[in-house]
Amino acid sequence: MCGIFAYLGPGQASRIVLGGLKKLEYRGYDSAGIAVLSHQQLTILKTTGYVSRLAQLVAQKKINSGHLAIGHTRWATHGRVNKANAHPHSDCRREIAIVHNGVIENFALLSRVLTKKGHRFRSATDSEIIAHLIEEELKRQKSFPAAFQHALQQLTGAWAIAAISSLTPNTLWLGRFSSPLALGFSKRAIYASSDARAFPSSVDRVLFLEDGQLAKVWRDQQGKTHWQLSSIKGQSGQPKLISKRKIASLSLNKGNFPHFMLKEIFDQPKAIEAALRGRVDFQKQRVVLGGLFSIRRQLQQKRFVGLVACGTSHYAASLGQLFAHGELQLPVWLANSSNYSPLDLVKDIADNSAIFYISQSGETADTLATLQLIKQKTRALNLGIVNVVGSSLARQVEAGVYTRAGPEIGVAASKSFLNQTLALFLSLIYLADLQKHSFPEREIFFHDLRHLPAKIAAVLQQSARIKTIAARFTKVNDFIFLGRHLAYPLAQEGALKLKEISYRFSLATPLGELKHGPLALVSRQNLAVVIIFRHDPHLQRSLANLREITARQGQVLVISDLSAKQLSVNPSQLIPLPHLRSLWLMPFVAAPALQLFAYHLAAALGRPIDKPRHLAKSVTVI
Repeated sequence: MCGIFAYLGPGQASRIVLGGLKKLEYRGYDSAGIAVLSHQQLTILKTTGYVSRLAQLVAQKKINSGHLAIGHTRWATHGRVNKANAHPHSDCRREIAIVHNGVIENFALLSRVLTKKGHRFRSATDSEIIAHLIEEELKRQKSFPAAFQHALQQLTGAWAIAAISSLTPNTLWLGRFSSPLALGFSKRAIYASSDARAFPSSVDRVLFLEDGQLAKVWRDQQGKTHWQLSSIKGQSGQPKLISKRKIASLSLNKGNFPHFMLKEIFDQPKAIEAALRGRVDFQKQRVVLGGLFSIRRQLQQKRFVGLVACGTSHYAASLGQLFAHGELQLPVWLANSSNYSPLDLVKDIADNSAIFYISQSGETADTLATLQLIKQKTRALNLGIVNVVGSSLARQVEAGVYTRAGPEIGVAASKSFLNQTLALFLSLIYLADLQKHSFPEREIFFHDLRHLPAKIAAVLQQSARIKTIAARFTKVNDFIFLGRHLAYPLAQEGALKLKEISYRFSLATPLGELKHGPLALVSRQNLAVVIIFRHDPHLQRSLANLREITARQGQVLVISDLSAKQLSVNPSQLIPLPHLRSLWLMPFVAAPALQLFAYHLAAALGRPIDKPRHLAKSVTVI
């Protein structure tokens, strides 16, 4: 993995593919490469580092012609980060070039078989096996399409594949199984990408390949492009074209911000406004969700709610579970899709559940795998909370709610976390109202919800102050994040943000667990304690925990709606939050404060914030 972009059209293929790869940089990668076909000559160029380095290499080699090209940005899964392991990969004769996202689980077995047949591998990747399989199948099959199909039939795992060959100089070959791949159509050209949002504005229609689908894209002698679908089993596929207008293009404009992440943190008031627009009737204090309207009768009949997610999305789901239990009296179960099997779930509960699968990209492999297993084993109603229109998750669930966060380029989630949480809260209220559950805090909740964008903006206005606070922690190596009730998932998310972009060690633990072990870590040096709490029924216990830490001379940072005087701390140890009467909306003002602290600490340490090492934006392999 991580990004695929391909082009077939009237010339300038290398320039267009490089532009597509540039748009895919947000996904995180460690090397890049391109293969171009020009005058039946296949040229492959690849390098470690960024697409800009690949562009320099293309310019040096003067690979400026060509009407057909494939490109790739790699995030290492098999083999070290080096030029040999970068994509594209080729066969022994260098007549075939392939790029691949995913993991080939049986590559070791296939490699042994092919090695015995005389094939020699140049990389340590699982992906190279695909080019050699096609080459081997060409010895037996009468045509390239048959060789391509039979080669892919032998693969076990997840794959999105684009291939070109000097043997078929006017044709692009594509295939997909459990890894996203889309075709984009304009008047004179056809594109392919692992993210449809990378397509240029000239694309007006998009087709998402389904699992097991193959595509042949070719150009005739008159320069007209054509395409045809089949499946790995041989039968014809059914095209499902959608308008490109429904898919938000990736914006690569940071504006006046030094990093996409900071821009996206500051986007949050508008992102929340977008998520509320048309969905909340503040006068009647009710939620209207068009995405769930068609299945409202089924929702009324489901006794349980399931929440399935991982990473940041799991922390949003944790907040949703607390809200559902504590305020709406909805029975909710929560599953981390990276550490969970549906077989662990009692079938009667699953059958009677409306299950929300939460994913920013809609391509999260763990969450999609859980969805597939639950669909096979149960009669659950499967729903999505997704940011990306047309994503795999959005297409595979029965209904759902888009988060409307807009494109998020920074690898570390920021605005998508808030919008996921809000979309989930609104969905739970909608479900509770359908089932006539009580909502004691309804009036206070909707009053504060109306003013939420302004409250978030008030937190963001403290960015310069938080930057000064963060600068004092640059020599601290270890962080503990503490929170009680709603603040605990926030502590987990805050710790995750800090480790992702600053590379400082951080862990989260419930505040009530402090004396059950973590207090032993508190000292004057090399450890900082970040505590999140508000004026709530647990206030006195939280204040007692704070005193236990300060009594041991621990370095403390408090994120709270209480004043420094009330907390008995120095103002420089406090990031103040605007007060909200509704307990349940506290995460929406605390999360931006945590994001800004992580961001400013990472910036002070000189980290590559938008592209943290080893991480990818969309986790599309398990």
